Amino acid sequence: MPGERGRITAAAIADEIALLDDYAVMLCGQLSFVKDMTRQFQALGIPRERIITEEFASQTDRPIEAGKSFILNR
Repeated sequence: MPGERGRITAAAIADEIALLDDYAVMLCGQLSFVKDMTRQFQALGIPRERIITEEFASQTDRPIEAGKSFILNR
């Protein structure tokens, strides 16, 4: 995985970790990423109850310009 670019896959993670059976998987990202990765890990035999997820999304549809500050609402 070091030096690789692009979207990560469950298979790439499984290649780096000998036994995924001993781990819980924690995913955080945009909904489409989290759903896709959840499906991939389940296809590798990880039960859904061992996949912990958190989704996030931007509060605005406008892109944030480089160098500009913004405030996150809590």
